[in-house]
Amino acid sequence: MAANPKAVAGTVPTVKLLINGQFVESKAREFRDTAESKAREFRGRAEQTYGDTAARVRTFQEDTEAYIRENPLKAVATGIAAGFVLGVLFRR
Repeated sequence: MAANPKAVAGTVPTVKLLINGQFVESKAREFRDTAESKAREFRGRAEQTYGDTAARVRTFQEDTEAYIRENPLKAVATGIAAGFVLGVLFRR
């Protein structure tokens, strides 16, 4: 079973280095914090984009269904024509 990354992140010890006579905490914590911040930012963007795309698809689907109900003969003729064109293209 995989460990929970957040639980593990809290248990990682910090490393202090002696540089020029002073103890300096390693940059690992700073890098981790920056990476976590960017990951949250990208996740937020991805969720927003997914939500926007899902709404567009639903709207497109609803519009298409309404058009088919209002114009059944045009919809069937368009489907037949598209099938014929695809059949000719894929036969080659």
